[in-house]
Amino acid sequence: MREPEQGAARVKPYGELPSVWQACLEQAWEAFLNGSLPIGAVIVGAGGQVLAVGRNRLGESGEHAPHVHGTPYIEGSPLAHAEVNAILQLGHRRTEPRPVLYTTTEPCPLCMGASRMAGLGRVVFASRDEWAGAAVMAERIPYLQEMGPSVEGPISDLELPLMTWLLAAHGNQQVRTGSFIDRWRERHPLAAEVGLRLNTSQALRQVAANGVEAVWSALAVELGSTD
Repeated sequence: MREPEQGAARVKPYGELPSVWQACLEQAWEAFLNGSLPIGAVIVGAGGQVLAVGRNRLGESGEHAPHVHGTPYIEGSPLAHAEVNAILQLGHRRTEPRPVLYTTTEPCPLCMGASRMAGLGRVVFASRDEWAGAAVMAERIPYLQEMGPSVEGPISDLELPLMTWLLAAHGNQQVRTGSFIDRWRERHPLAAEVGLRLNTSQALRQVAANGVEAVWSALAVELGSTD
């Protein structure tokens, strides 16, 4: 894992990002628009084809969760994580080599376990989660050590803006104190500073209706990108 960032980092323009990460960010944007955390996930096959997508749905009612191929997404539940929703859409499909899960945020213990149960071969995450991130399970839990998935991340071009976006999305004022936010302030001070300021100003909410690229550009500006 990389060391914490020391200062502002260049934010690569949205159009220069690989298509799989654009797809993940699109899912994160949809979650953000709907009052959930901006976390998106995509599962791809051996040829790079998209097999399933999912997004965080924690902040939604769950009364009218959409179905894809007869399988409902989970909404309004502590289990309504982006990775879990993508895995649900994958169903029982198995390919060789095994599918790869891309996700904007380091998976929690629930999502790492679900990735193993679903038979995924690899998990690639863009940004660390200093509170719930459990990528270390791949190295320390025998069940995952033996059977996978392997884990890669974070992605330097994506991590800082995604951390900032996640912190900006937390609407609960209580999240700004205690051990949760203390971890972010200690390890990623720039993301914490800018993210919490955006949380107060709601600036990202104001541009979100213009699309995911508008949100990404706004994050770049706030983080001092020269692009």
